Parts: sequence; structure tokens; C-alpha cells
Amino acid sequence: MQARSTDTHAAIYCRISRDAEGDGEGVERQERLCRELATRLGLNVVDVYTDNDIGASDRTSTTKQRDAYARLIKDARSGRFHHILAYSNSRLTRRMLELEDLIQLHEQSDVIIHTVASGDDDLSTSDGRMVARIKASVDAAESDRIAERQKAAFLHNALQGKPKLQHQRAFGWERDGITVNPEEAALIRAGVERLKQGESVTTIARDWERQGIKTAAGKDEWPWQTLHRVLVGWRTAGVRTYKREPLRDSTGELVMGTWEPIISLKDREDALAMLRKRGLKKVRQGKWYLSGMVKCGVCGGKMYGQLGKTRTYTCKPGKGHNVITADTLESEVQWEVINHYVDRRTQGRDKDAAPQQDEEWPKQNELDAANAKIEELMTAYHSNELPSSVAFPMIDTQEQIRQQLRKERDDFLAQRAEPKTPLDLETWYDKFLLEEMAAIVPNEEPDSFDRKTLAMRQVVETVIVKKGLRGRAGWGDAGAKRIEIVWRG
Repeated sequence: MQARSTDTHAAIYCRISRDAEGDGEGVERQERLCRELATRLGLNVVDVYTDNDIGASDRTSTTKQRDAYARLIKDARSGRFHHILAYSNSRLTRRMLELEDLIQLHEQSDVIIHTVASGDDDLSTSDGRMVARIKASVDAAESDRIAERQKAAFLHNALQGKPKLQHQRAFGWERDGITVNPEEAALIRAGVERLKQGESVTTIARDWERQGIKTAAGKDEWPWQTLHRVLVGWRTAGVRTYKREPLRDSTGELVMGTWEPIISLKDREDALAMLRKRGLKKVRQGKWYLSGMVKCGVCGGKMYGQLGKTRTYTCKPGKGHNVITADTLESEVQWEVINHYVDRRTQGRDKDAAPQQDEEWPKQNELDAANAKIEELMTAYHSNELPSSVAFPMIDTQEQIRQQLRKERDDFLAQRAEPKTPLDLETWYDKFLLEEMAAIVPNEEPDSFDRKTLAMRQVVETVIVKKGLRGRAGWGDAGAKRIEIVWRG
């Protein structure tokens, strides 16, 4: 039996892995039993260290650190107490490496560990340390079994479409994760329509902040990632996710949640396509109306906006051999858009235009094959033809192939995406004449900038800038003559 320290100062450590109700009842019960043990042993409890709703195994998320346990060990090393009481060994740790730390703690500081349910292991002897290590290995194995059961239960619930249990409610739904919040759902649908028109997530975020719309956590600011997830996350379209990826059944079909979706999958795809198109064109909010649209008439390279004493569009591939002031270019293009629009209205071209045909993605057969292979492997696993150790590594390989193909498909579609709910050019034209005239204000409100830019991009394919003349010959109307607009069909 290990020698008993003459110091009666003791500390209690309590921990519970999952506190579903959040009331801490489990750790309170552990503390009560430990205090009863301390009384029987004649120990004086000087402090209680509690980690609630945190695991102690190697499978515990690194984001859930046991801060109380770390303080317990630190205070024990400093000599504040020489006895540690816990309900069981597994409450202290399920990690073999942490057990070795406790053994070292006893050797260096003469700290003795007492438990209510697991007894006292004599860490001063080789047999005692062996017993403690055996118990720890059993606890670690039990932790692995619990994790496997939980993983199977989580997957089972996910395949049934049940919502994930979350401490924070999802914006757009009530606390149960199923009932839709009408006011927030209306905001989401309106935001998605704005994305489909070509507006940015940042623009909508600033607009919501000006309106005083708070996040589900009650915060005033809307970070880009938060709003992007709210507007076009899989949950918003009613799709159940697993490990942050959309879940598919054995046939490769998306698993739909038991909650009511706020937007359709088609709305989500259209909104994401327009966002990707903005990214491909490198649209710069609030500064450059023609970003990604201007080409050099000398070398054919792209011309980029540059800030200096004067805002300009410059040909970087040609090392600055072609430059035009931004005000001249943007103003001229804006007026040409108006004239072009008037011509189209007069000639009735908008009404007679043939609908654009969707181009098929050339690798669809490869994606279908990957889906079929995953379905085949899942079927073999469920029918016990393949063990999980064989089936799931093969499924992971096919899933990587499928994800890469989906990314290629999304990029392909994004390059060909057009606004699904286009702005009314007639309304924009009238508003422009009445309120804006030819002035382009670089620092205007983002939503106004986005709408003007979108209106121009609906009819302008490319703006070609020819080489300018030197000296005064290049001033005035000569700048407008350098510009050639390629219109959309």
C-alpha cells in the first residue's frame, strides 16, 4: 500500500463528457461522493476543479481543452495539495500519456490519487503502476467503443434527415431546428434573390447591419462566412450534412432533412453560380465598374484598375503601354449602354431574342460513374459482402474523385452563368437619367454600385481600349474614340 502523505490538503476533480441538459447535475453528484470519501479518509478539501461537458479521451476535439484539469496538475506540482480525489480513474483521464504524467506527478511531488469507484492504485510500486496502466488501457478501449457507437448513431440519425443537435440555433429556424422563423426566412429568400441578381455577400451583409438585423447569436456584425452559410448553406436548402459535407444515401441522392427548406436547391445553385462568376471576374466592390471586362487594343491583355493621383485602367501584361483614365472610360461606356438599350427597345430586339441554350458539361459521364461506384460499394457494405475496413477506404477514394469532378462542373457552370432574375434595364435607365446622369461616384453605396455594374454587365461582353494619341491630340473626344464595345448577343 502506498505511503500516506502527512499533508491532508486535497482537491476534487469532476468531469462529465456530455451534459445534455446543461445543468451540471452529473458533476455535482461526483463532487458530493468525493466529499464523502474525503471525510472517511480524514482529508481537508481545499478546492474543486470541474470540467463539464468535456471528454478526456484521445477522440475529444482539440477545441475542447480541459482547462480545469490543467490547473489541477499545475497546482498539485506547486505543492498546494497532496491528494487528488475523483469519482473514477476514467474521470481523471482516458489517455495513456496523461496516466504517465500522473505517475510522474506522484514520483516527483508525492501526490496520491483516490477514487470512489476505482479504488486506490499504489503508484509507488511496479505492480501498482501496472494495474493502473491496465485500467487505463481498458478505459481507452471503452472510449473507442463509445465513440464507435456514437458515430454509428450520428450517421443513422443523419441518414434519417434528423437535424444536428446544436447549442446555437440556426438563423431562419426556431430553437428546435425544424420550425421556420417566418421573418428570418423572408430575409434569407430576399438575400438569395439579390445574389442571383449578381450582388455580393458583403453588400448584403452591410445592408443587414444598417437595418439592425442581428445574427442568431444576437450579434450586430455579419461576417462574410456567417452570412454565406445562412444564405446558401446546405441546411438552408433542406439538405442534411455529415462532417460538414452534404450527405448522400446508397443511391447517391442527397439526404433531405426533416425540416422545411427555406430555398430550393435550384435557387442555391443559381446563387452560387453567380458568386463564382463574380470571383472569376475579380469584381472589386465600390471602385471599378468595368473590372474584368476591359482589354487592351494593342496586345489583347486585360487592363486593370489602378489607384494613383488619377484612377486609371492600365495594361499590365504590356508593362503600361496602354492607359486610359477611369472616369473617361466608365462614363463613355455608361452612356453607350444607355444608347444601346434605347436602340434595343426601339427595334424590339429584347422581345425577339432567342433563348440561350445551356451548354452541357463534358465530364458528366465521369461524375455519374463515380456516383455509381459509391452506390455499388455502399450496397456491398450493407449486404455484408465487404467489411468496413475495405469498403470505406474505397468509398473515400471515390468521394475525392467525385468532389473534384463537382468542383470542375461548378467552375464550368459558373463561367456560363447569367443572372436568373435580371434587373429591369428600363427602370435602371430611367433612374440613371433622373438621378445620376453621367456621374460615376467611386465611393457610393455598395448596393448602388452593384446594381449599376450588374446592369452594364448584362449587355456588355468586353470593352476594348485602343492606343491613345500623345499630347493634346489625345484629349477630349479623342478618348471616346479609343473605346470599342463588344455587346452580348
